[in-house]
Amino acid sequence: MKKIKEVDEIFENVNKANCESDENPKSLRISIGTKSHLKLGEFSRNGKAGDLEPKKALNHDMKASGSLVPFGVLDVLSRELAIIFGTSNETSDFICDCLELWWEQNKEKYAHIIQLVINFDNGPQLASNRTQFMRRMVEFSKKSGNRNSLGLLSTVSQ
Repeated sequence: MKKIKEVDEIFENVNKANCESDENPKSLRISIGTKSHLKLGEFSRNGKAGDLEPKKALNHDMKASGSLVPFGVLDVLSRELAIIFGTSNETSDFICDCLELWWEQNKEKYAHIIQLVINFDNGPQLASNRTQFMRRMVEFSKKSGNRNSLGLLSTVSQ
C-alpha cells in the first residue's frame, strides 16, 4: 500500500507527544514490543565447550521442547530495559498481561508518574481497531491510575 497523506501528520503528532512526555517529570515514555519465539532444546550450532568430552546435542531445531516469547519494556529516557518471557502466543492479552506485570513490579519506582506514553510497533496485535487490545489498555489505565497515551511508531522510527 502506498503511503497515505495523513502519515506525516500522524508521526508529527506522535513526535510531539513524545517530546512533551520527555520534558514532563511526571510523565514516563516507554516502548514495548515482542520478538520472535525462542525455541527451547538441546541444540548445537557447532560451538565448542571447554570440557574434554564433547556434549551431545541435537543438530537441528526440529524437535523443540517448547518456546518462549520475549516481551520488552524500554524506559526510553533512562534506557533501562526489562524483558519478560512468556509461553503464550503473541496476542493482545499476552502483551497487556506483560505490561501489567511490568507496571506492578515497577510502580513504586515510578510512584511520581501520572502519565505513561507508550510507544509500540505497528504489529497486528496492537492495532487500534483490535477491540480486545483497546479494552485491555483502558482497563490497564484505570487499574494503574495513570493517563496512558498510546503512540503508533514503525519499528524503523523507534
